[in-house]
Amino acid sequence: MLRPGGQLILAVHGAGHLRALWQAVGEAGSGPGPEAALLDLLRAEGFTAARRDVQAPVRLSRSQGTRLMELHGRAPQWEEGRFPLEDTLHLVVLTAKP
Repeated sequence: MLRPGGQLILAVHGAGHLRALWQAVGEAGSGPGPEAALLDLLRAEGFTAARRDVQAPVRLSRSQGTRLMELHGRAPQWEEGRFPLEDTLHLVVLTAKP
């Protein structure tokens, strides 16, 4: 429940989140990200939302890359010399008002 004049702040992975890691396993990326579906849901509930993209560089080790892919049900076979991998964390921050 929001008090009058309150804002709802949400953050989800953006389309560029860990793109280099996904490309390293032969996929185009992590997908479009859930922001479109979330925006549709907010609009259906009568909210308007402002979007802000936040990106930060990250360097992943081989073990970190492997663990992240395991979380998505994949067991990658990495090419030699692939790591450390320079990548980007991408969050979409939505500030919604009723």
